[in-house]
Amino acid sequence: WAQVKGRAIAKLLQEFYSQYDGQSWKNIISIGDSDFERLGTQQATQDYMQQNGINRSRTVELKGHVYKVRTKTFKMLDGPTAEELAVE
Repeated sequence: WAQVKGRAIAKLLQEFYSQYDGQSWKNIISIGDSDFERLGTQQATQDYMQQNGINRSRTVELKGHVYKVRTKTFKMLDGPTAEELAVE
């Protein structure tokens, strides 16, 4: 299911980051209660970076545009109680 989530997340990110010419993925944040969202987001971002020649240790500059993707994923508790939800 993580791959399915990853493809869906990648599709939405591509739509969002193609609103203007020359846009690239920059700041990706995923908040969810499932490992599927977390792993899917990480896979979508990793695939995008590989397709564009980006790796963690270096950025890519093309025609004055810097390609650097920052990804943050937050895994919430599964089925939290009201008290746990308030703490989260």
